Amino acid sequence: MFTFLFFFVYFDFYSIGNLANKTGDREKLTNYFKYAKQNDDNAVLLSSGDMHSSTVDDTTDWLNELQFDATAIGSGDLALGEDFIEDLEDEAKFSLLAINIYDRENDRIADFCKSSTIIKRNGYKIGVIGAFAKSDQAKYDAAYFDDIYFKNGPELTTLVMDECDRLRKKGVDFIVYILNTEARDDSYYDETLSNGYVDLVFEGNTNESYTIKDSNNVYHLQNDQNNSVGICHAEVSFNSVTGVHSVRDVALISDEEYTSDEYIPQEEPDTNTSNDINDSQNNNDSANDDNSSSNSNSTISKPNSSGCKKHKDENNDEICDACKQSVIVYFDFYSQYH
Repeated sequence: MFTFLFFFVYFDFYSIGNLANKTGDREKLTNYFKYAKQNDDNAVLLSSGDMHSSTVDDTTDWLNELQFDATAIGSGDLALGEDFIEDLEDEAKFSLLAINIYDRENDRIADFCKSSTIIKRNGYKIGVIGAFAKSDQAKYDAAYFDDIYFKNGPELTTLVMDECDRLRKKGVDFIVYILNTEARDDSYYDETLSNGYVDLVFEGNTNESYTIKDSNNVYHLQNDQNNSVGICHAEVSFNSVTGVHSVRDVALISDEEYTSDEYIPQEEPDTNTSNDINDSQNNNDSANDDNSSSNSNSTISKPNSSGCKKHKDENNDEICDACKQSVIVYFDFYSQYH
């Protein structure tokens, strides 16, 4: 009889966009994202852009406080002017991404943004690429600065392909594309990118809400609720033995959900309890320790069970309730095939 161990690690990706002029939602979002970060070491926070409503708002501080990992540049961000964008780049603790905004003078990516970033978590490398995909070049030339331009259509596709190749050579396991766009057509996204290049796409600025699988089975998510900010969520599993990853679940989280009482910080418990209560708790703990030891032994000898390598969770769920990741799965091949 052969027993194989497979370790699965789970990542939760969250993306928001179009926060400009919706600062009231920002406070509602704070508890939700703090909860996500505190309860999941592998939570990744992203934005598809259009986050700032004025040159004096404190959205950058808010994104820094919540430890956002990266944001794309949106039309609303650029509309605040070159000085604002340069200050944003200096103050942000997150990556400001726009692979296709180029400097006219030297024909290189603009100084205030990067093509991509690599997020390292739990032994895995997550690559994130951002783009500002607009089809009307003249419109945006007139509205913003005259020393930059935008590469779109086939030029953008080539840029993203080359960047994906570069990231893979650096050992990146999974690539997310965050995209600020104005229309869902071939000018903004060529589906050949979904054929071995991009693994997941978060979009923004079209005032739509959707989860779509394209022809190559890559998910595209946007959750732009006109009167409030919606959250896009995708859960991704990684098999540490085979290296295979899978987008297990996608969801659009509404303001009704993320404002739930579940995410409101709880008061610290009162530690001024009586000795009698403490003694009772200690006795219960001892009994639980005995049960835990006994259960642990039975788990090791029992095939076809699952448990978290950190918490030794014994239920048959695929994900440990305590940490939502790192599950050990036992396969009894002898009983299956003999």
